Parts: sequence; C-alpha cells; structure tokens
Amino acid sequence: FMLRRVRIKFQYEPVNGVAFVLQPDFQPGNLSLKDAYVQLNDRWLKTFSLWAGKFNRPDYEVEYSSGSREVPERSRVIRAIYPDERAIGAKLEIAPPSLPLKVQLALFNGNDGLTIADAAGNNLNTQNTDFDNHKDFMGRVTYTFKLGQIGALTIGAHEYYGAIKANTTDLLKSDYTYNKTLDNTGKMIKKNWTGFEGQLYFDFLGGLALKGEYIF
Repeated sequence: FMLRRVRIKFQYEPVNGVAFVLQPDFQPGNLSLKDAYVQLNDRWLKTFSLWAGKFNRPDYEVEYSSGSREVPERSRVIRAIYPDERAIGAKLEIAPPSLPLKVQLALFNGNDGLTIADAAGNNLNTQNTDFDNHKDFMGRVTYTFKLGQIGALTIGAHEYYGAIKANTTDLLKSDYTYNKTLDNTGKMIKKNWTGFEGQLYFDFLGGLALKGEYIF
C-alpha cells in the first residue's frame, strides 16, 4: 500500500469577503505546502476577487479537481510546463454575476516546481525562492453558452508570457542534441505559449462530457 495524498485543507474567514487557505500535504518523506493564500472577494459588485500566495495556476486542467478527473494524474504536458500545478504570486479574477464570463490575470515568480542547478549540480530552487527580478504573466478567459435544457458549452483561452535566467551554456536542441557554443549565462530565456480549451456537457444518458485543451 502507498499513501499518495495525505492532505488537509484549513480555511478561515474572519470577516465576510476575506478567506485564508492553508493546505499541507503530509505525504511520508515529502512534507510540503500545496496551498497557502489569502483571497479577498468583492462584497459590493460581487465581481472581483484578489488572490495572493501560493495557489493553482489559471489553466483548465490545472484547476480541474483531482476528485473529478477520469485518471489519477494530469497530462504529461501540464506536469511539464506547470510543475506542481501551483505557483507563488498574485491573481485578479473578474466574474460578473450577470455574465457567464470569467477573466483571470496573474503574476508569478515563474520558477515554482523547477529544478535550478548550480555548477556543482545542487538544486538552487528547493524552497521556490525567486532568484531573479523577472515575473511571469498568465491570463485566461472563459465563456459559457447554455444549450437550452440539454447542456452547456464552455470555451476559453490562456496565454503565458515568461522567462527564466539561464545559468549554463548548454542548449538542448529539438533533436535532443546539445549545443555548447552559445553563452546564454545570465540571459533571460523566453518561455511563452498559448492554449485553447473547450468543454461540452450534455444531460444525456446520465451525463456526457467532451473536454479538451490544445497548447502550443
């Protein structure tokens, strides 16, 4: 037997519109904080919310609950470009109650979950400390169409604009060969991508869903 997740989520709301969330993972040999953030909700227009701390990146598959997934793990591409799913930063969410629209804008350190090695091979990023002054921007927009009484269609897109400081002269090319002739040490190397998503839900045969995401 193996304990895969040993988590407990604490949420404290001292006043209406303010929530503190803490979720440690007590997996044997790997104690870590999965979530640690404060969320401020707009009490008047009920449209805006501001997050600060460590929380899920605004992406469809990342935010899709583990208890609702069809398979135990998220796809390999998500685990590669969004390691640990969460990141440290701040996020603004806009969700007007009169519109099926949701906009998410976030700034992150950009190095969360990555292994950053020094010349001796030691990981410089064990505590997810920010080692440069560059921040990564991420934005996501989704809109839901009601399909009468039979279901709904949600479409969306997200953009990621980031960079990471290079600390090596090695360059891994697309054919998995190394090029050591370029000196990129200290330079900011871009990491940018775009994603499109769609989720189609039908109230048919007990419930039918078609979901997909394309990132390039």
